[in-house]
Amino acid sequence: MKTLKNHIVSLMVVVVFCSISHYSTAQITTEDDPAAFLSKTNQYARIEAKALAGFVLPHYSFMNFLSEGWQKGFALHYTIFPAQQTLYDTLWKHPSYGIGARYITLGNTKKLGTLSALYAVFNGQFFRRKLYNHIDYQINTGLGFAHKSLRHSVYNTVISSPLNFFAAINCGATFRVHNNSWLRCGVELQHISNGKTTTPNLGFNSLLFSLSYFYGVVHHREKTILHTVPRPPIEAHRINVLAAGFFKTDDFMTEKKYFTGTALAEYEWLSPFRWWGVHAGGDYFYDRSIAALKPSPQSWAEQRQLMNVGVHTGAFVKYSHVVFLVQVGQYIASNTQSSNFFTRAALRYEWQRLFANVSLRAHGAVAQSIEMGIGYKLRFQ
Repeated sequence: MKTLKNHIVSLMVVVVFCSISHYSTAQITTEDDPAAFLSKTNQYARIEAKALAGFVLPHYSFMNFLSEGWQKGFALHYTIFPAQQTLYDTLWKHPSYGIGARYITLGNTKKLGTLSALYAVFNGQFFRRKLYNHIDYQINTGLGFAHKSLRHSVYNTVISSPLNFFAAINCGATFRVHNNSWLRCGVELQHISNGKTTTPNLGFNSLLFSLSYFYGVVHHREKTILHTVPRPPIEAHRINVLAAGFFKTDDFMTEKKYFTGTALAEYEWLSPFRWWGVHAGGDYFYDRSIAALKPSPQSWAEQRQLMNVGVHTGAFVKYSHVVFLVQVGQYIASNTQSSNFFTRAALRYEWQRLFANVSLRAHGAVAQSIEMGIGYKLRFQ
């Protein structure tokens, strides 16, 4: 707790410093049009100091014993509104993006400890009143370090590895209180998981309430030209093919790693709005950990026991070359999975016809495997 208090004091110092230095910083205009405002400055940045408090959402009954107590923490974010506005900035109502870090307790600090995270930040808007008051959302994805994983606490059967994947989505309202200052209150869902790279991996979900203070900074206040890109012809129909794989542990808490592979083909439809769409397709899965306690399979019949077939559907959103998608699917030829249904969250980066993929497949709230691979987009007329 002493460490947490020291961090909170440091956070308060940052907030006070930003408030005092407001009077020596260039003032922000009050224009209603974000594009007109951004055309007058090379870059506009905001520093966010966020206080967090909430509780764990246990998906196993025994987690109630482990996660007793409130979660408390804070975060610092640095985001920018780029001056070179593109088509996607207009479609997404001029979002900002940057980097963030947080420190938060995991409920029961004696058993579960605390978490430090470093992640990318994306701020978007649902509804805007002029430039400054709006209903918005914030997406965070990155890595988290558990300071008291199973290696350091025998009670922590929820988080077994120090390094974990971190994701959070926050919805809230932002209000301008001064030329360079905003306050924001929000509700956040936070998830921590190692993707079953080690066992056990139950996943750690939290519901958090946040209160943020924003301080705006204008860099290089000069007249510039607003850059936009012409709308290219839309490719509404595509076929995506992907090959991916990674390594995971079994369900028996051994240190051995097993290869998992995924191949999929899906039809993708991009809406006329260009920033969202839907897709559906089929999947092939290979998971060597299914036969963890058996010798290496030799015959074709034994190999088939490690293979699964499924179908999926889902939706995606697109910002420039970055695509985020969520899918739900069902196994149609499997006798070895713990669930008949699966979910998948994926992040893709597109470059011409190729795309890089990082995704997490899960059964309910429990991760099953990480899928990292390369895909190709086929035109579909």
